[in-house]
Amino acid sequence: LRQLTFTEGIEEWPAWSPDATRLAYVAEVAGFRQLFLRTLADGTERRLTNERRDDIQPAWSPDGHRIAFVRANIAGGKLEPNDINGWYQEGGDIWSLELGTGRETRLVEDAVSPTYSPIGGRLAFEASWGGARRIWVADSTGRNPRQITTDSSEAVVHTAPRWSPDASKLAFRRIESIKSDIMAVDVVSQTLSRVTDDNAINMDPVWAPDGRHIAFISDRTGR
Repeated sequence: LRQLTFTEGIEEWPAWSPDATRLAYVAEVAGFRQLFLRTLADGTERRLTNERRDDIQPAWSPDGHRIAFVRANIAGGKLEPNDINGWYQEGGDIWSLELGTGRETRLVEDAVSPTYSPIGGRLAFEASWGGARRIWVADSTGRNPRQITTDSSEAVVHTAPRWSPDASKLAFRRIESIKSDIMAVDVVSQTLSRVTDDNAINMDPVWAPDGRHIAFISDRTGR
């Protein structure tokens, strides 16, 4: 184990650059969460955003030139999770930050959890546009969105999408009442597959580079 960040206060939402040489993350400054970038080779650190609003959930573009993130769009500028397990129901828009120029562009309104496909130029995210919280896919600029997941109940929440290495599937979290499981969906056929099905809180899926395994957080063995 090696500690990578050292600022005071809360640090969260770590995201590796595609070449694994840099780490984007979120740290609180003067009461608001902001994006930071750390270069691993020399330990240099740069603050990326400066709005008096929360900026969370950084996600790298495949070429490493841009970072998508969620910016609060509500009065007061603070984003708070909807439940104790950390999913965000409303209050944010998805933005893109060009690292070379610092230019910021709003991509998608009223959506969270952005993630770029490793190939194919697509952006996945979660939104409640059709009523229930579901996973959507658009092009890399946020246009032409298409709903990817459906479910048996409007009370079920789909959150935290993550692309497989070949961009053919998305892993995500399915929340039904107090039950939280990991699912996968084929982006073309929209066929759903269960990864977990138990009474534990399973969350935050991420694919292994080989595309054959999914790591996730679970309280099945305690905290």
